[in-house]
Amino acid sequence: MNDENHRIIVKIDQDLEDLIPQFMENTRKDIHSIDDAILKNDLETIRRIGHSMKSYGSGYGFDEISTLGKSIEAAAVKADVALIRQTSNELTNYLDKVMVTYG
Repeated sequence: MNDENHRIIVKIDQDLEDLIPQFMENTRKDIHSIDDAILKNDLETIRRIGHSMKSYGSGYGFDEISTLGKSIEAAAVKADVALIRQTSNELTNYLDKVMVTYG
C-alpha cells in the first residue's frame, strides 16, 4: 500500500492559497512549542496553544486542527500530559498526511 492511499484531502478556498504554507509551518511550530512546554510542565502555554488551534483551524478550513486543538486545550486543563502527547502526535500525523487542494 503506498502513502497516497493514506492522504487526507482538504479543499481550501482559492483566496487562502497564499496563506496556507505559512499556516502549516506555524502549526508545526506550535507542535514544537507544545513539546517544549511539556518538558517544562508549562500547562498554561499548552492550553493557550490548544485554544488558538481550536479557533484558527476551522477558519482556514482545517476542522481536524480545531478538533485536536480543543482536545489539547482540555488535556492541559486536566494536566493530562499523556493525552497532550498523544494528541500532539495525532496532529503531527495529520499534517504529514494532509494534501491541500484549492477551489
